[in-house]
Formats: sequence, C-alpha cells, structure tokens
Amino acid sequence: MSLLMNNSKLEADNSASRVRYTVLISSAQFQYKEVLAYIGPKLGAHFAGACCEPVDGVWSADGAEIKDCYANGNVENGMRITVSVMPSGAKESYANLQSLIQKMNVDLHLGLNWVHVEEETVIAKHFEVGN
Repeated sequence: MSLLMNNSKLEADNSASRVRYTVLISSAQFQYKEVLAYIGPKLGAHFAGACCEPVDGVWSADGAEIKDCYANGNVENGMRITVSVMPSGAKESYANLQSLIQKMNVDLHLGLNWVHVEEETVIAKHFEVGN
C-alpha cells in the first residue's frame, strides 16, 4: 500500500479537509500553567482536541499600524493554541474561540489587548500506533 496519494484523490476526499485556527496570545501578566489549566478543559469540550504551547510574544506598541518600521518590541509570556475543525463548523468555532478567550481574559485578569489568529485550510490525516 502506498503512503502517497495523488492530488486528485486528495481533492476528492472532502472529509479530510479542515480549517485550522492558530491563536497567539500574550501579556505582561500571563502565567502559562494557570492559563492552560483554565483553557485546556474548555478547548477539549468545544473542539475535541487542541494543541497548546508556551511562546515568547514580541509586540511593538505601534504594531497595529501599517508601516515600514516599528518601535522596539516588548517581550511577553504567551501561548499558541491550535485547533482544527470541519469547514462546516468554522464560523461557529471561531466565535467559540473569541468568547472563550474574552471570558478567560476577564476571569484571569490577563490584560490581553490583541489576539492574533491565523486561518488555514489543511488536510487532516490520522494513523493508529499499534503495539
């Protein structure tokens, strides 16, 4: 059995298509383990699975502007959250992410001002690891 698929076969398999959201958050008050304990169970409930990892966020005060050069960046502790969802549930999932992070920001007093979200279309594959 070949591990490679030709493009036409991949394109025909819409059940493998997913929308991936990558969310980046950081703040001066960010405590990764506290945030993970808060958000982990909620991500599981909404998305069946997610990936979280600590990141060092670097943000310029004038980063919301479009220009050639920015102010020196400030380094903050943060988190990258990645979830993949079926395309039919993408809008609802994005709204769930927004609500969850907004509530977490209030509940944990994180001081988040901006949330960076990237959306991609990906092909999901799974395999079972046998004993």
